[in-house]
Amino acid sequence: MILNPTPDETAERDRILDQIRESVRSNRKVPMARPGGPDPFCGSVGPYAYRFEGEDDLLHLMVWRPDERPFPEAEARAVAAWVLQGVPPGVVFYRPGEQAQSFFLAHDELLP
Repeated sequence: MILNPTPDETAERDRILDQIRESVRSNRKVPMARPGGPDPFCGSVGPYAYRFEGEDDLLHLMVWRPDERPFPEAEARAVAAWVLQGVPPGVVFYRPGEQAQSFFLAHDELLP
C-alpha cells in the first residue's frame, strides 16, 4: 500500500506531533477525545483517520477508516509508520481491533 499524503495532511500530522512533543516535555498527559468538541490530536491521511491519546505509561495511536470499512494490518501499519515518521517499528506494539487498529509506544519515543 502506498500513501500519498497531501501537503495539508503532512502539515496536520506535524502540528499534532509537535503538540504531543510539547505535552511530553511539559509532563502533561495527552487527553482522551471529548465527544462533540474539537480534537487537536486527531488527523487524517487518505481514507484513514488517526488519533493519539495518552495512557499512564504509553502513548496510544488509533487508526481507523471513518467509512467503517475494515482494512488489513498492512494498511494500518503503513499509516502508523507515516504518522510516527521514523520511530523504529521494534518499539511500537500493535494490537488489532474490529474497526480500529491500535499502536502503543513510550511517550518519549517521539522526542528528537
